[in-house]
This record gives sequence, structure tokens and C-alpha cells, in this order.
Amino acid sequence: MGRVLILRRLAALLLAAVLAHGLWTFGRQAFQTVRSPWSRDYGEGCVLGMAQLLAERGNYFPDLRDYPFLVANYPPVFIGIAALGQKLLGPSLAFPRLLGLLATLGVMIALYRGLRTFVPDRLTGALFASLFALPWFVTTWAGLARVDTLAICFSLAGLAIVLRHGAGPRAWPTLILFWLAFFTKQNALLAPAAVGLELLLARDRRFVKALLAYALPLAAGLGLLVLATHGAAWRHLLPYTAAAEYEPGRMAASYFQLALVAAPLLVLIASALALAPRAFASGSGRLLLIYFGLNLLALTTIAKAGAAQNYFLEPWAATLLLAAFSLRTLC
Repeated sequence: MGRVLILRRLAALLLAAVLAHGLWTFGRQAFQTVRSPWSRDYGEGCVLGMAQLLAERGNYFPDLRDYPFLVANYPPVFIGIAALGQKLLGPSLAFPRLLGLLATLGVMIALYRGLRTFVPDRLTGALFASLFALPWFVTTWAGLARVDTLAICFSLAGLAIVLRHGAGPRAWPTLILFWLAFFTKQNALLAPAAVGLELLLARDRRFVKALLAYALPLAAGLGLLVLATHGAAWRHLLPYTAAAEYEPGRMAASYFQLALVAAPLLVLIASALALAPRAFASGSGRLLLIYFGLNLLALTTIAKAGAAQNYFLEPWAATLLLAAFSLRTLC
């Protein structure tokens, strides 16, 4: 027993050292990115350009018949905050990068809040939430002036509320968070889709009501944006953004990269599905399994030309949530 206890403590120390090194790498990389005056990603220039147009003209959806020839491929939440930063502080990468980094930390907090609905102790929840920061695709993206982490933060915060309170009246803030996610990045639809599918599979009479409560205000908000921009927002956010080349050869390589990073967690998930399938037949287990499955399907969009490591972020978060639930199931 003494040797077993010593081995357990050594294993815990080793895991703590690995986690500490990963978090140190994450923090160092993020700090260096935020403080650097140089752009490391073409999308940062697009964000700055959209924010500048919004700050100067009040509209960042140009008609493309004259300068600037800019496709405004993001909705207004992140862009609006960046534009406000430009008005207050002047044009700089520092403010939107700091916003992206704070949103990444917000993702980890939202993960923790979601994990605590089924993980028994705070330490385990904190460990799983901290794992989000370790992969290369998070450390290289967290401090960039891009919209992805803010959209994922809103999505996971809404999902955490559903995990805690279900889809009843107490979960109404979820709708606001899911709307904010969409108006940060228009393909941030996986979390609300997972909640809707769970209600549908549960034959919950609230499904239609929940669907209408989410979809109608969302459509109204998008319609107002389109009207305010004389149809330009529709063209930029949908057909212009979708009209891109696809590189199917990247798809398999991307799935392999995610599987390589998440291999221990995927083994944990597979073990729980094999040994305790009933845990995933309803409730939080089924909701997280649906969310995980939707993210795996959505990863096919990484074949879009110009897609980068940001397409790994939400599938990785979904993997962490499902793996933590699997661990609790097995224990």
C-alpha cells in the first residue's frame, strides 16, 4: 500500500508539472502575441479593417463597387467592441487581441461552470477546464484579434446554464448568450442545435416553444441588420463568405491532428460509451454526446480555403466536456 500511495503521488506530481508547463507556455505565448505590434494572421487585418470602417462610417459592409474591397465576413458583436476600442484608444492590434485573450479565459470559465454541474469536486473541474489551454491550436490562437473565442465563450456559457438548470424557465439567459454567439460569428449554431436535438429526442413538449423562442428573435435581429445595411449584411455574411474554395485533402489530416491531441480523452469517452451506455441515453450525457458529435461533423468545414486552427477550438472544448462526464460515469 505504501508503494502504491507513493506511485500515485508521483503520478499526480508529474501530471501537475505537465499542466503547469502547458499553462506557462499558454500564458507566455498569449502575452507575446498581445504585446507584439505585428500581425500574425491575415484575419486580424480584416478585423481591424472592419472595425475601422464601423468606427469611421457607422457601417462596415461595403458594396464592393469601389474601395475598400473588403468582404465583411463577421457579424457586429466583436467588430463593434473593436470599433469602440479604436474610437477610445486609436487603431491598434492590442485592444482586439486583449479582447480575444479575455474571451479565451472566458471559455475556460464557462467550461468550468459546465463541468461543475456533473463533476463532484472543484479541483477536477478546474483541471479539465485548464486542459483547454494546452494544445498548440489554442496557444497560437488565444491572443489573436479574431472573433472565434468570444463566440465559443457565449456558446459554452449558454450550454452551462442548460446543464445546470435544464431547458426550463430558469435557463432564459441561454437564449441571450446563444444570440450573442451568432452575432459574433454566424456559424456559432452547434450549442443551440445540440439543446434543440436533446429536447426533440426527449419528446419534450417545450421543443417547439424553445425553437421559436430562439429562432424568431434571431431572424428578427438579422433582418434588422440587413435592413439597416440595405441588404449588404446579408450578402457579406452569407453568400460572399460561403463562396470559397474547399480543400478536401485537408479534412482527413485535420481529423488526425485532433485525434492525436485528444487521444487519451477519446479512449476515456469510448470506454464509458462501451461500459455505461445508459449514462448517455438521456439528460446531460446525451446532450454532451450530441454536442460532441455535431462538432465532429462541423470539423469538415476546416477544408474551406483560409480555415485555420480556430476550427479545432470548439471540438476540443466539446471533447473535454464529454470526457469529464465519461470519467464521472466510470468512477
